Amino acid sequence: MISYSDLADFFYVWLRRTIKEIYPDLFSTIVTPKAQDGGRFVSFNETNEESKERFLAGLAEAFVNIKEKMNSEYLYHILCIQTI
Repeated sequence: MISYSDLADFFYVWLRRTIKEIYPDLFSTIVTPKAQDGGRFVSFNETNEESKERFLAGLAEAFVNIKEKMNSEYLYHILCIQTI
């Protein structure tokens, strides 16, 4: 299985080569920035439990941000996709 993050890097490299001169700030890294990635994948330097904790912390932070910034008059939708 190929993770979305790895697939994004594949396309990012080619996009970066094509338009980095036009948008240098958006393409300042060699691969896509992973610090903002909210997906639950196990990286090479963490255990499955560490991956789970990182994912849940990021999810909690996202909900805090939604609550702080979202207008209470509007509904919002959260989409969760699980692949096996």
